[in-house]
Amino acid sequence: MRPILLTALALVVTTTLHAQMYEAGIGYGTGSSGTPQGIPSEYQGSNKTSNPVYMGMLVYNINDFWQIGGSIDAGTWIRTGNYASIGGGTTPVTITVANVASSFCVRFNRLLPFYSAVNPELIKSYLYLGASGGLLFTSNDGKQSVAPDGHANFDYQNGKGYTVGFQVGYTYFFRKHLGLYAELAPRYASVHTSDAFDAHKLENFNLTYYNFTIGVRYRFKYYY
Repeated sequence: MRPILLTALALVVTTTLHAQMYEAGIGYGTGSSGTPQGIPSEYQGSNKTSNPVYMGMLVYNINDFWQIGGSIDAGTWIRTGNYASIGGGTTPVTITVANVASSFCVRFNRLLPFYSAVNPELIKSYLYLGASGGLLFTSNDGKQSVAPDGHANFDYQNGKGYTVGFQVGYTYFFRKHLGLYAELAPRYASVHTSDAFDAHKLENFNLTYYNFTIGVRYRFKYYY
């Protein structure tokens, strides 16, 4: 009985050592936000825009098939539309929902690994799909202005809340430790602001948004 238990323990330890590794990544891409809900339509904007997104992450591979970690991303939520003008016509407006929307998320991924032909125990690349959630903070100044050309600008106030969603991506290691990745992350956000404008009608809103990033991954020491 004892030899069987020792053999089983050795297999578990070996499998764990083979899989235990950390990966750090940085990425850049584009993001867009949907229509803010829970507020009057005149503050929603009718058109979305694409804006830069930055992301950093640190993940830990539990084994060849499961991964846990955290990520930080920052992007801008801007929408455009038109205000009805007094006397007829419309005034174009840019609505800045968040000059910067920053999220701090925990993520959990299921991996589909592809192994190296030279070293069958080494993961050469992998697809992943997982869920994420965490805190969200928006930065803004709440200003309103009209440019000389008649274009209006309207900014929300600072806010905080939470975000949940999922991510799907692919990572490819072209060197033993260095790789590239691409990821799409659709998410939902619920935000509370300190905005007292228009009888506090902008204090709470929610929206969906997505980030698409590409970047580099560094795989730290592993135990093959």
